[in-house]
Amino acid sequence: DWSVTGVQTCALPIWHLYTGNEFVTTYTTAELPNQVALNRGNAKVGGQILFSANDIPSDALSFADSLKAHQYKYPALNPVMAWKDTTPPYMPRGIRYAALPGGGPAALQWELPIVSPNGDTAVRYVVYRFDHHPASSELAAAQNILSIEGKRSFVPPSPPSPNGPWYYLVTALSRNYTESDSSNIVVLVPPAVPVLLSPVSGVTGVPESLSVSWHSTPLTSA
Repeated sequence: DWSVTGVQTCALPIWHLYTGNEFVTTYTTAELPNQVALNRGNAKVGGQILFSANDIPSDALSFADSLKAHQYKYPALNPVMAWKDTTPPYMPRGIRYAALPGGGPAALQWELPIVSPNGDTAVRYVVYRFDHHPASSELAAAQNILSIEGKRSFVPPSPPSPNGPWYYLVTALSRNYTESDSSNIVVLVPPAVPVLLSPVSGVTGVPESLSVSWHSTPLTSA
Protein backbone atom coordinates (compact mmCIF):
# COMPACT_ATOMS: atom_id res chain seq x y z
CA ASP A 1 0.00 0.00 0.00
CA TRP A 2 1.80 3.15 -1.22
CA SER A 3 -0.09 5.31 1.26
CA VAL A 4 1.63 3.42 4.09
CA THR A 5 5.04 2.42 2.72
CA GLY A 6 5.64 4.92 -0.09
CA VAL A 7 5.36 7.92 2.17
CA GLN A 8 8.28 6.66 4.21
CA THR A 9 10.63 6.90 1.23
CA CYS A 10 9.09 9.84 -0.68
CA ALA A 11 8.59 12.35 2.13
CA LEU A 12 11.73 14.37 2.81
CA PRO A 13 12.48 15.24 6.46
CA ILE A 14 11.17 18.81 6.45
CA TRP A 15 9.39 19.28 3.13
CA HIS A 16 5.67 18.80 2.71
CA LEU A 17 4.11 15.94 0.78
CA TYR A 18 0.81 16.54 -1.01
CA THR A 19 -0.70 13.62 -2.89
CA GLY A 20 -2.49 13.97 -6.22
CA ASN A 21 -6.08 12.74 -6.07
CA GLU A 22 -7.86 12.42 -9.40
CA PHE A 23 -11.55 12.77 -10.22
CA VAL A 24 -12.46 9.49 -11.96
CA THR A 25 -15.96 8.78 -13.27
CA THR A 26 -15.71 5.09 -12.29
CA TYR A 27 -15.21 5.93 -8.62
CA THR A 28 -17.98 5.42 -6.11
CA THR A 29 -19.24 8.52 -4.33
CA ALA A 30 -17.24 7.53 -1.23
CA GLU A 31 -13.87 7.12 -2.98
CA LEU A 32 -12.45 10.65 -2.84
CA PRO A 33 -13.70 11.34 0.71
CA ASN A 34 -12.08 8.05 1.74
CA GLN A 35 -8.79 9.10 0.11
CA VAL A 36 -8.85 12.42 1.97
CA ALA A 37 -9.53 10.59 5.24
CA LEU A 38 -6.61 8.23 4.52
CA ASN A 39 -4.28 11.19 3.97
CA ARG A 40 -5.42 12.93 7.14
CA GLY A 41 -4.73 9.77 9.10
CA ASN A 42 -1.08 9.79 8.01
CA ALA A 43 1.04 12.37 9.82
CA LYS A 44 3.60 12.39 6.99
CA VAL A 45 1.05 13.61 4.41
CA GLY A 46 0.46 17.36 4.45
CA GLY A 47 -2.63 17.37 2.24
CA GLN A 48 -3.82 16.63 -1.27
CA ILE A 49 -4.28 18.20 -4.67
CA LEU A 50 -7.58 17.33 -6.36
CA PHE A 51 -7.11 16.94 -10.12
CA SER A 52 -8.33 18.38 -12.29
CA ALA A 53 -10.14 21.58 -11.37
CA ASN A 54 -11.93 21.48 -14.75
CA ASP A 55 -13.69 18.27 -13.68
CA ILE A 56 -15.15 19.68 -10.48
CA PRO A 57 -18.10 21.71 -11.94
CA SER A 58 -19.15 18.81 -14.20
CA ASP A 59 -18.78 16.13 -11.53
CA ALA A 60 -21.78 13.81 -11.91
CA LEU A 61 -21.03 12.00 -8.64
CA SER A 62 -21.18 15.21 -6.59
CA PHE A 63 -17.70 14.77 -5.15
CA ALA A 64 -17.33 18.53 -4.86
CA ASP A 65 -20.55 18.89 -2.86
CA SER A 66 -19.53 16.06 -0.53
CA LEU A 67 -16.04 17.43 0.05
CA LYS A 68 -17.33 20.96 0.66
CA ALA A 69 -20.00 19.78 3.09
CA HIS A 70 -17.70 17.53 5.11
CA GLN A 71 -13.93 17.32 4.48
CA TYR A 72 -13.52 20.99 3.44
CA LYS A 73 -16.35 22.48 5.47
CA TYR A 74 -14.21 25.21 7.07
CA PRO A 75 -11.51 27.59 5.78
CA ALA A 76 -7.93 26.57 6.53
CA LEU A 77 -4.52 28.19 6.63
CA ASN A 78 -1.67 26.97 4.44
CA PRO A 79 0.89 24.95 6.42
CA VAL A 80 3.94 26.95 7.45
CA MET A 81 7.09 25.88 5.58
CA ALA A 82 9.66 25.38 8.32
CA TRP A 83 12.62 25.75 5.93
CA LYS A 84 11.59 29.32 5.07
CA ASP A 85 11.41 32.49 7.18
CA THR A 86 8.96 31.81 10.01
CA THR A 87 9.10 35.26 11.61
CA PRO A 88 5.48 36.13 12.47
CA PRO A 89 4.08 39.55 11.58
CA TYR A 90 2.83 41.88 14.27
CA MET A 91 -0.88 41.95 15.04
CA PRO A 92 -3.34 44.17 13.11
CA ARG A 93 -3.92 47.54 14.76
CA GLY A 94 -6.94 49.76 15.30
CA ILE A 95 -9.63 47.13 14.73
CA ARG A 96 -13.10 48.64 14.70
CA TYR A 97 -16.61 48.20 13.31
CA ALA A 98 -17.69 51.25 11.34
CA ALA A 99 -19.09 52.38 8.01
CA LEU A 100 -16.66 52.07 5.13
CA PRO A 101 -15.45 55.36 3.61
CA GLY A 102 -17.63 56.82 0.89
CA GLY A 103 -20.94 55.74 2.34
CA GLY A 104 -20.25 52.00 2.25
CA PRO A 105 -21.76 49.41 4.58
CA ALA A 106 -20.58 48.88 8.13
CA ALA A 107 -17.57 46.58 8.28
CA LEU A 108 -14.76 45.32 10.44
CA GLN A 109 -11.71 47.43 9.61
CA TRP A 110 -8.11 47.50 10.80
CA GLU A 111 -4.73 49.10 10.11
CA LEU A 112 -1.49 47.60 8.84
CA PRO A 113 0.65 45.95 11.52
CA ILE A 114 3.94 47.51 12.50
CA VAL A 115 6.76 46.23 10.30
CA SER A 116 8.27 43.09 11.85
CA PRO A 117 12.00 42.59 12.56
CA ASN A 118 12.56 40.91 9.17
CA GLY A 119 11.22 44.01 7.41
CA ASP A 120 7.99 42.33 6.34
CA THR A 121 4.35 43.03 7.12
CA ALA A 122 1.07 41.20 6.62
CA VAL A 123 -0.05 39.79 3.26
CA ARG A 124 -3.29 38.16 4.47
CA TYR A 125 -5.62 38.46 7.43
CA VAL A 126 -7.69 35.88 9.29
CA VAL A 127 -11.08 36.96 10.67
CA TYR A 128 -12.43 34.90 13.57
CA ARG A 129 -15.92 34.91 15.08
CA PHE A 130 -17.06 33.52 18.44
CA ASP A 131 -20.26 33.50 20.48
CA HIS A 132 -18.21 34.01 23.67
CA HIS A 133 -15.02 35.70 24.80
CA PRO A 134 -12.43 33.36 23.24
CA ALA A 135 -9.30 31.84 24.75
CA SER A 136 -6.16 32.06 22.63
CA SER A 137 -6.18 28.28 22.16
CA GLU A 138 -9.48 28.49 20.28
CA LEU A 139 -7.78 30.12 17.28
CA ALA A 140 -6.44 26.66 16.41
CA ALA A 141 -9.95 25.40 15.59
CA ALA A 142 -10.81 25.92 11.91
CA GLN A 143 -14.54 26.23 12.61
CA ASN A 144 -13.84 29.59 14.25
CA ILE A 145 -12.34 31.07 11.05
CA LEU A 146 -14.90 33.28 9.38
CA SER A 147 -12.79 34.45 6.43
CA ILE A 148 -9.24 34.82 5.11
CA GLU A 149 -8.86 38.27 3.56
CA GLY A 150 -6.34 40.11 1.42
CA LYS A 151 -7.71 43.55 2.27
CA ARG A 152 -8.04 45.42 5.55
CA SER A 153 -11.82 45.30 5.87
CA PHE A 154 -14.52 42.67 6.00
CA VAL A 155 -18.32 42.92 5.99
CA PRO A 156 -19.40 40.12 8.35
CA PRO A 157 -22.36 38.03 7.23
CA SER A 158 -25.36 37.52 9.47
CA PRO A 159 -24.34 35.34 12.44
CA PRO A 160 -25.87 31.88 12.91
CA SER A 161 -28.20 33.27 15.59
CA PRO A 162 -29.74 36.73 16.04
CA ASN A 163 -28.85 36.52 19.72
CA GLY A 164 -25.61 38.13 20.78
CA PRO A 165 -23.16 39.41 21.56
CA TRP A 166 -20.68 38.19 18.91
CA TYR A 167 -16.93 38.49 19.30
CA TYR A 168 -14.60 39.20 16.37
CA LEU A 169 -10.82 39.38 16.16
CA VAL A 170 -8.24 39.46 13.38
CA THR A 171 -4.74 38.04 12.98
CA ALA A 172 -2.12 38.78 10.32
CA LEU A 173 -0.34 36.25 8.09
CA SER A 174 3.15 36.46 6.60
CA ARG A 175 4.00 35.26 3.09
CA ASN A 176 4.80 31.90 4.69
CA TYR A 177 1.45 31.90 6.52
CA THR A 178 3.06 32.36 9.92
CA GLU A 179 0.27 33.83 12.06
CA SER A 180 0.53 36.84 14.35
CA ASP A 181 -0.93 37.32 17.78
CA SER A 182 -4.57 38.35 17.74
CA SER A 183 -5.88 41.90 17.54
CA ASN A 184 -8.11 43.38 20.19
CA ILE A 185 -11.59 41.90 20.27
CA VAL A 186 -14.57 43.74 18.77
CA VAL A 187 -17.90 42.85 20.39
CA LEU A 188 -21.03 43.34 18.27
CA VAL A 189 -24.39 43.44 20.01
CA PRO A 190 -27.36 42.85 17.64
CA PRO A 191 -30.09 45.49 17.87
CA ALA A 192 -33.44 44.80 19.47
CA VAL A 193 -36.46 43.95 17.33
CA PRO A 194 -37.80 47.17 15.70
CA VAL A 195 -40.93 48.66 17.29
CA LEU A 196 -43.74 49.55 14.88
CA LEU A 197 -44.87 53.16 15.23
CA SER A 198 -47.32 53.57 12.38
CA PRO A 199 -49.78 52.20 11.51
CA VAL A 200 -50.75 50.82 14.91
CA SER A 201 -50.04 47.13 15.22
CA GLY A 202 -53.15 45.02 14.56
CA VAL A 203 -55.15 47.82 12.98
CA THR A 204 -57.47 46.85 10.11
CA GLY A 205 -58.94 48.76 7.22
CA VAL A 206 -55.65 50.40 6.18
CA PRO A 207 -55.44 51.86 2.63
CA GLU A 208 -53.63 49.97 -0.13
CA SER A 209 -50.87 52.58 -0.14
CA LEU A 210 -49.44 53.81 3.14
CA SER A 211 -46.20 54.75 4.87
CA VAL A 212 -44.80 52.50 7.58
CA SER A 213 -42.55 53.88 10.31
CA TRP A 214 -40.73 52.16 13.13
CA HIS A 215 -38.14 52.73 15.83
CA SER A 216 -35.01 50.63 15.98
CA THR A 217 -31.89 50.52 18.11
CA PRO A 218 -28.67 50.75 16.08
CA LEU A 219 -26.10 47.98 16.14
CA THR A 220 -23.45 48.71 18.74
CA SER A 221 -19.87 47.54 19.14
CA ALA A 222 -17.30 47.64 21.90
